[in-house]
Amino acid sequence: MSRYILQRLGMLLLILLGVLVITFVISRVLPGSAVEMMLGARPTEEQIAAVREQLGLDRSMPEQLLLYIGDTLRGEFGTSLLTKRPVLVEIAERFPATLELVFFSLILVVCAGIPMGVSAALHKNSTSDYAARSVSALGAAMPTFIVAMILQLVFSGWLGVLPLQGRIDGLIQLDYEFPTVTGFYTVDSLLAGQWAAFKSCLLHLIMPVLALSLSALAIIMRITRGMMIEALGEEFIMTLRAYGLSPRKVNYGYALKAALIPLLTVIGMTFGYMLGLSVVVEYVFDWPGIGGFMVGAIVRSDYPAVMGVTLVLASSYLIANLIVDLLHFAADPRLR
Repeated sequence: MSRYILQRLGMLLLILLGVLVITFVISRVLPGSAVEMMLGARPTEEQIAAVREQLGLDRSMPEQLLLYIGDTLRGEFGTSLLTKRPVLVEIAERFPATLELVFFSLILVVCAGIPMGVSAALHKNSTSDYAARSVSALGAAMPTFIVAMILQLVFSGWLGVLPLQGRIDGLIQLDYEFPTVTGFYTVDSLLAGQWAAFKSCLLHLIMPVLALSLSALAIIMRITRGMMIEALGEEFIMTLRAYGLSPRKVNYGYALKAALIPLLTVIGMTFGYMLGLSVVVEYVFDWPGIGGFMVGAIVRSDYPAVMGVTLVLASSYLIANLIVDLLHFAADPRLR
């Protein structure tokens, strides 16, 4: 077990090194200059030379790459050209907001997608099955930014029941302050007993969570349905039915358990998918996470910020998959 974990950690570091090299090379070959962003229009030759030396752009590409790898290993992602603050500080302040959004979305996807998939498999080719598959296809086909804007138009524009954007109402945040413990506003406000702040945070979460969950919900539902249909056709399930076990015990105690083992991998991949998709959702809803920060950095050629956020997102995805692989050992005795 320990040898397997060490092997996976080694692979994780190699993959992160590859991500770092790719993002570094892309940041150097894309059009746009960090020097122009820092100096503005019509800088002098002396100013350009000074900034290039400050950013290390006067060195060769391999030397720049080695210096960047060394800085990254020390936990230094550079300084954001947009905010003039360390990139690591910006990420540390914004990442909890992104995690909160993805965490609640993943809970919704798992709690709704798996039961829908199981129900569709148990009632194969029925009206409910066709309805679930149609909803799944619609969710997978619709672009996330379109879903987000439709939700804003309906629930904020027409009905006026949900806030349009942001993470919490500004006046409520001032009137009902709460200490930051976990970085999750819903959890922190609940721990502080600030119910008005908790309600505001919860209302602000609803539309972004729905927008982020729809396409992932379609994926989980369809895969759960396929896994359940395959499990229900196995010989050991037919044997259990022949022994006279109740359909409920066979379907949920044995077939669903067999289907959940490969579903763990899908859930881990879904987490990474939603983490990347949160960039779009955060930008539409003005959610103060690293996704919106990254979009602003891309638009303004803030390459240190883009590279830092990319590395953090890649690390989060790889760590989530490592955890899922370890959970396989707990769920499947054959692996142990």
